[in-house]
Amino acid sequence: MVGSMNFFFKPFRLFRNGFFCLLLIVQVCSPLSGQFKFREPPNRQMPNLLDESVGQQFWNWFLSNRASGVFQFEGTLTHRPSGSASVTYDLLMRGDWRAQSQETLITLTDISGQSHSWEVDVSDGHARVVDSTGERLLDEEDWTSPVMEEFPFTWMDLLMPYFDWTDVTYIGPDRYLGRPAHRFSLSNPEPDAFPSSVTVTLDGDYAAVLKADLFDQRGLLLKRMRVGGIKKFEDGWMFSELNWENREARSSIRLKISSYRSSSL
Repeated sequence: MVGSMNFFFKPFRLFRNGFFCLLLIVQVCSPLSGQFKFREPPNRQMPNLLDESVGQQFWNWFLSNRASGVFQFEGTLTHRPSGSASVTYDLLMRGDWRAQSQETLITLTDISGQSHSWEVDVSDGHARVVDSTGERLLDEEDWTSPVMEEFPFTWMDLLMPYFDWTDVTYIGPDRYLGRPAHRFSLSNPEPDAFPSSVTVTLDGDYAAVLKADLFDQRGLLLKRMRVGGIKKFEDGWMFSELNWENREARSSIRLKISSYRSSSL
């Protein structure tokens, strides 16, 4: 994987311009020098175990290298419930993430052509949502509620607030989709809430999210978000498929990306 990688992937570099996460780590950054090397080629080998300080550097870089720029992508969201027919929506997502406040417009269109839209503004870790019912701030009890009643895609699935947790432990190296990776454990500051902990798998070269496993207080894996594919679009590399798996409901939601455009202006 080489080239600009200017959406979702960016080679690991030591710099800071903190941004909040919305629908994974959308990265639109200009090239920088001084790539930090964690391993020797070839990239098919298991990466080396990071010591504590380097592991913390890697995680800090992931947090700080948040999106900056204007982007748009289109695709489909398909809900596959257990024992029922699948339901598919067309997805359009536009964002302007050039400042500390990120503005995002999300539109879902069902098979009949009816559309539902949400404007999501995120600033200082707080999310404000505007839709047909009015304007509201998302509270903790809203995270596990569906974005819309007829489609069980929750605000936690979309905004992934667990990336703001501060209790983070480096677990060790791994491989995912044939790529070197590193795993981190995140603990919820509210241990009685769901998820109680999250295990995050980051790409070993680009510190992009590849997988997130959400556990309850018993340590049972109830939900998983994972990248299902990576593709080079006209404006750069990014994920081509994301999957959210609900182990408890035995259902899943799949996002497939059909087009992507971006601008750092």
